[in-house]
Amino acid sequence: MKIFRWILGSVVGLVVLVFVLQLVASERVEVVELHTLDEQGEEVITRLWVVDDSGYQYLRVGEGGSGWFSRIQAKGGI
Repeated sequence: MKIFRWILGSVVGLVVLVFVLQLVASERVEVVELHTLDEQGEEVITRLWVVDDSGYQYLRVGEGGSGWFSRIQAKGGI
């Protein structure tokens, strides 16, 4: 019974560690907040992960588009 509790505690601890590491990794410098306005003029905050390559920063727009990118285009930003 003692071994079972030790194994269960280890597995639970490992799962918690993975979630904590995921949270810490997603809140690093590469995450920015983009503030845009929707059709009603209300502010929409989108958290984006920035990729830095050779001194240039990139944001990825999905194949089907992204809400933040559509809002920028609607305001004539790009």
